Amino acid sequence: MRRTRSADDPVKRDAEAEGAGRNPAEYAIGAQGRPWVKGSSDPQGEDLLARVVEPENMKRAWKQVKRNKGAAGIDGRDLEETMAFLRIHWPEIRQQLLEETYTP
Repeated sequence: MRRTRSADDPVKRDAEAEGAGRNPAEYAIGAQGRPWVKGSSDPQGEDLLARVVEPENMKRAWKQVKRNKGAAGIDGRDLEETMAFLRIHWPEIRQQLLEETYTP
């Protein structure tokens, strides 16, 4: 026989207190939702981002994408189109990433 939960049931009461969803706002703790926004409390984050966009790291990443035969992304560009785009726009994109002003 299946038990019906009543308002006295602590499990049901706790579930209702939490609200909808897996991570209700009243229990939100932990990392900032947008760590790239200026004022980040992680001073190592800036150094990490600089290392990510270093030329050698970007070359390794591009080679990996090519090895994986990277599929077109949301912008619909294939590998050749992406390379042509980045040849022109990468310096500006890189600077915006480092300044934390980049918007896709």
